[in-house]
Amino acid sequence: GVETDLEKAAHWYEQAAMRGEIIAQRIVADWYERGTGVPRDRVRAYAWYCLLHSPDYPDQPDHLGRLARAMSVDDLTKAQGECVRLKGMIPSP
Repeated sequence: GVETDLEKAAHWYEQAAMRGEIIAQRIVADWYERGTGVPRDRVRAYAWYCLLHSPDYPDQPDHLGRLARAMSVDDLTKAQGECVRLKGMIPSP
């Protein structure tokens, strides 16, 4: 079989996500939420899902609401700040 290197894959997905690749952004968000290839991090997962949450993508499941309910107020505030930071760094589609 083929051995996968999830940490390396996570790195390359995040690079693509930072270039504005929407599919990569979704994968990065999912992987941070689950801890696949990266340490599980609800703050970062929320921030990446936040980028995908817009009227342009109405069929997105309610990832933000689910994560927000599982986070402290401090973590939610950090996640929202991280979302703003990412939006300022990533080109619009």
